[in-house]
Order: sequence, then structure tokens, then C-alpha cells
Amino acid sequence: MNRLVSAARSSCFRSLCSASTVTEASANVLRAAAEGRAAATAQAAVQQTRVHETFGSTDSDAPTDFVFVKGEVPDINAELSESVRRVLSLDNALQPERNRHDLQQAVKDWQRHDRDTGSAEVQVAVLTKRVLYLTEHMKKNRKDFHTLRSLHRLVSKRSRMLRYLERRDRAKHREMMKTLLKK
Repeated sequence: MNRLVSAARSSCFRSLCSASTVTEASANVLRAAAEGRAAATAQAAVQQTRVHETFGSTDSDAPTDFVFVKGEVPDINAELSESVRRVLSLDNALQPERNRHDLQQAVKDWQRHDRDTGSAEVQVAVLTKRVLYLTEHMKKNRKDFHTLRSLHRLVSKRSRMLRYLERRDRAKHREMMKTLLKK
């Protein structure tokens, strides 16, 4: 079971880049886990998803029950047992994976449109998340002066972005301050 979980994590979080591919690959790996297949079969399913997304076709020798059309996300939670869901939950993920997930969620929460990753609101939200991570790190590692310098730079950059946002759109600035200070 540990091999399957590590294969799922490495396939879903490390080797894939786009969000739709991660969703499709996660669906493939989780479906293979739910059916009790080996990690090699799960890897083959991930590879087939990549081939299908890239070339629009599938290999003839790959299992056909793992093919998903791009944009189609199956309901995986209905097929998984409670133990598999617990093993693959974000609570068991490594800290970098959690941080990456939190940053993606911050981008989704503050983006103006579906492809927006650089607006002032998104940048402030991402900087806030990174400041929170580094603050926690500094609580544990008081003598890490390199990280302390990075933390000061991030706080300064976020402060400048907030001043810019306040000049451009006071209502959005107030909304961000209320929301980000709650967290």
C-alpha cells in the first residue's frame, strides 16, 4: 500500500504541471488504488492520460478504462473507500505539497479571471501565504538568518503591493485586508 501511495503522490504532485492533468492523473491513480491495482498499473494510467492529452489518442496496449476526455473529471469520492481517502488526503501530504496547494487555492480565491496569476490581488495573497510559511519556519529556526532576510524582503514587497492596491482600488484593498487578516 505504501508503494501505491508514494506512486500516487509522486505522479500527482511532482511530475505533472498543469491543473487539468493533475486532476486527470489523480483520478487515474485513485481509481487504480480503489480497484486494488499495482503501482505500475497506476503509473501506466498516468502515462496514458499524458499521451491522450498531448496527442489526442491513446496507446492500443494501455488499459482503456483510464481514458478521460480533457476537462472531464469523474467523481472519484464515490468509488474510494474511507481508508484510501484518508491515506491520500492532504493531511498526510508533505509540507511542500501543502504549501503548493495553499498557494494554488489563494490564486483561485483572488484571481479576476480564470487565467489571472499576476494581478495585484493574487500577488498579495501569494506573498501573504509565503510570509506565513516563513514566519512558522522562523519560530522553529531562530538562527536561520538567510530565511530571515528573505522574510523581510517578502514583507517589504507585500507592503509595496498593498500600497499600490490602496492607491488603485480602495474597496479591493479593504476587502483583502479584512480577509487576509482573519487567516
